[in-house]
Amino acid sequence: MKIVIVGTGYVGLVTGTGFAETGHHVTCVDINPQRVENLCKGIMPIYEPGLEELVIRNMEEERLCFTTDLAEAVSDCLLVFICVGTPQGADGFADLSQVRTAAEQIGKAMTGYRIIVNKSTCPVGTADIVREAVGKLTTHPFDVVSNPEFLKEGAAIDDFMRPDRVVVGCDDVRVFEIMRELYAPFLRTGNPMLQMTIRSAEMAKYATNTMLAARISMINELANIAEAMGADINDVREAVMTDSRIGPSYLFPGLGYGGSCLPKDVQA
Repeated sequence: MKIVIVGTGYVGLVTGTGFAETGHHVTCVDINPQRVENLCKGIMPIYEPGLEELVIRNMEEERLCFTTDLAEAVSDCLLVFICVGTPQGADGFADLSQVRTAAEQIGKAMTGYRIIVNKSTCPVGTADIVREAVGKLTTHPFDVVSNPEFLKEGAAIDDFMRPDRVVVGCDDVRVFEIMRELYAPFLRTGNPMLQMTIRSAEMAKYATNTMLAARISMINELANIAEAMGADINDVREAVMTDSRIGPSYLFPGLGYGGSCLPKDVQA
């Protein structure tokens, strides 16, 4: 398949490279000409173990390229992935301006049917915004899909190539089958591809990150209590995590949750 990735940040670059690695022809688009120039030279904007080698190999094999020309890229593809930033705005809500701009540019550039896949982390209802923005600028048919990412910094390549699950929210079973074909190489171990409504898929990302943040906050509260009571939080943690209903992940006492996703997603 011919795929366009809008945005070459963390999510876009890993996603585009992962699809190229399985044989698809991928064009990654970014508005920053210096970033595109650097990527064409094999210079990465981020560090992620294994990413540089995959990018260079797929460029050499002509399955992956980078450009600032979104119109040309979108004019000849089936799938367009929106992978732009949704930073926290001054009011605490997710700033969707980049998503809206990307949708408008896609609408202007379409020359036929397209599947527009939103991979950016966006509040429930964003697909409706994308659909409206695109629909105002094209007469060509299109479908909108929500396909949230679940990548951890430092393990993003492995998370993409061997996902716990793939979540796809769409309205048409034929579109879901295209997405199933696209992701089939990554699900050979039997992990599920979950089909649901678009709004459910949009909420699934926030539900996941909120749950992870809550676990970190909970173990930190327990650590404070343990210190006050003269208990050893490491012993307490071991007793808690060996309960099969709870498990060990995201259950380490420390400074609290941070990074580029959990704080803004909890607030949003």
